[in-house]
Amino acid sequence: MGRTALELMGQGGLGYSFDPLVADAADQYGSALKDLMPSLAQVRGLHQYIPLFEAIVPARWRRTVAELIPAPPLKRIMHIVDTLGTRSAEIFQTKKQALLAGDEALKEQVGEGKDLISVLLKANMAASKEDKLPEDELIGQMSTLTFAAMDTTSNALSLTLWRLAQNPEVQNTLRKEILEAQEARGGGDIGYDDLVALPFLDAVCRETLRVHTPSPFRFRETHRDVVLPLSEPIRGKDGRMMHELHIPKNTSVFIGINASNTNQALWGPDAYEWKPERWLSPLPDAVLDAKIPGVYANLMTFWGGGRACIGFKFSQLEMKVVLAVLLSHFTFELTEKRIWWNMATVQYPSADPRGEHPGLPLKTMPLKAILVHGDVPPEHMQRPGDLVVVVHAATASARMLGGSRSARLRSIQAAAAAAVFTRAASRKRRKLSRSRMLKHRWRADTPVTEGSAGSVRVERPVQGVRLPTPNVLAVTCTSVQGVTSPSLKAILGPSVREASGMGMGDVPA
Repeated sequence: MGRTALELMGQGGLGYSFDPLVADAADQYGSALKDLMPSLAQVRGLHQYIPLFEAIVPARWRRTVAELIPAPPLKRIMHIVDTLGTRSAEIFQTKKQALLAGDEALKEQVGEGKDLISVLLKANMAASKEDKLPEDELIGQMSTLTFAAMDTTSNALSLTLWRLAQNPEVQNTLRKEILEAQEARGGGDIGYDDLVALPFLDAVCRETLRVHTPSPFRFRETHRDVVLPLSEPIRGKDGRMMHELHIPKNTSVFIGINASNTNQALWGPDAYEWKPERWLSPLPDAVLDAKIPGVYANLMTFWGGGRACIGFKFSQLEMKVVLAVLLSHFTFELTEKRIWWNMATVQYPSADPRGEHPGLPLKTMPLKAILVHGDVPPEHMQRPGDLVVVVHAATASARMLGGSRSARLRSIQAAAAAAVFTRAASRKRRKLSRSRMLKHRWRADTPVTEGSAGSVRVERPVQGVRLPTPNVLAVTCTSVQGVTSPSLKAILGPSVREASGMGMGDVPA
């Protein structure tokens, strides 16, 4: 999720492609951003000494002194800061040169100069001398915007997938809504207006952002004396009821966003429960009457007022697009591993209790698996994201034909699932490849036509999910290196029937 969020923010916010999700390893910039919060969490005890450090150490000596401190997490943080600063400076110079070169150069950039940083640079170049921002501040803004957009949204998506894996009935309902929207457009991508209008998708996103605020608290410091009115009176230490609080200047204030979002006095006794359906009916009067000052859905998730998150619309759209793509191609289940949700300003998942290795392991299964023998001609290619699995002929019988028919079908499904979704499954893919079960996979560009040679239709959806269109397994020929139609019949069992009548006569109708 982190790589996806970084790439979307890179293209939309910076007009730059960090990581097109082709390589197995993440981009160095993305890895640095992902490691920043876990590294900061390991030195949280040093935060209180930062003002003292700044007061007694001149700015030009701070880096040298910091490098002398024997703390490995601190050294990792300095390396991360260097990585972010260097890449941001490179992107800044590239964007600046393109702006100076004119419109033709901008058209060659990602986003054609319509990204956030290009707009900011144009405005800064046109500003008066006293209003111009220095270049180092602009570069710092780039890193700040990217980090804010990547960590929070990627973790919100992880939380959503985790909840969907825990609640398969909710996952199936959401998938049905997404697939029906795709079918209404002839199987193509869902347009913006249709996507944001999907009620259950919106409800799932809202409920996740309510119960699991990616950044559940904030710290602020008052710059003047203020009187804070209370929505409900509270009893003070002296026993008197207070209707407002006097907060002196220079007071540190801790704001619990999650406490507001899950306040049982507003949301009811089930406030802590993840229930997307609550958004499909009118909200409780207590929520509406409370006049929560947030910019989103009567929640404080994206803050409010002049300090509200400037990218909250971008974040909502990103969540919906990613969920629509993933759920239309895969199902998600929990693994046996325990998931630890760690707190380092933002929540992030890990499979280890120390939280040193962020990640959310989930079982994934493709909704459509295509079993292929030999080369794949263009007419058998599928839409982007569909899975094509090549089963090595010499090992198909030995490894897949034993056991019951249901066990054989599960073997194919397991082999397919091991080869898809993310490059994080590369170890499993290599293991299967070494055993010669899986040789390769393709992501294709054009749909297979019904009735094409060698295609068979699955009567029973792979995961028991009722799809608007049936699953298809495409087979390019009936005999390759000893694997014949009877072998395919034995592998697939009663779950397929002949679709084209071309070369598949011994597959049961």
